Amino acid sequence: NSDEVRAGLVEVRRKALLDLIRRRIESEVATPSLNLVRLHYDANREDYREPDQVVVRRRTVDDRAAGERIMQQITSGVDTAAIFDGFVQVTYPVRAGDNEFSQALLADPGSMHGPIKEETGYVVLQILRRQESRIPDFTEVQERVTRDLLAQERADVFERYVQKLRADSAGSVEIQTERLVYIAACL
Repeated sequence: NSDEVRAGLVEVRRKALLDLIRRRIESEVATPSLNLVRLHYDANREDYREPDQVVVRRRTVDDRAAGERIMQQITSGVDTAAIFDGFVQVTYPVRAGDNEFSQALLADPGSMHGPIKEETGYVVLQILRRQESRIPDFTEVQERVTRDLLAQERADVFERYVQKLRADSAGSVEIQTERLVYIAACL
């Protein structure tokens, strides 16, 4: 009869109901065929468009002086192979902005930039290449398209389930929309 036990029972019941709803929805959602996935991709190609991107070599340094030393070594050509070993390759979306980092990303391939101030210190960048916005081939995004299609189907089944509950129990059940949104997010 303790409040703690009652609260625990309520939580166990809530989890059991969520599990029941989840299993019911999953039982109605079949893995889509390859043809259906392909049709979904063809109808929604723009949703899978990759933005303009720039590939850079990036090196994080602790302070401006360390960044300036790296830039001096690179421009002098002294042991550049060892310097570039400390860089990592990163791909960034091209975004408009007037800060120093955004402006560096708009520069020509091969150019060096830095040191540029960031939240964690400073960075030195070398622009390697640009990749124009494109719609990837179906085979590149097939798994993502399948996941999107399954998520859409789950949402549709859930919505039909809620509508059926409303119709069957219109006079006796109060549906709390906020809780349903939370439950749907958990699915």
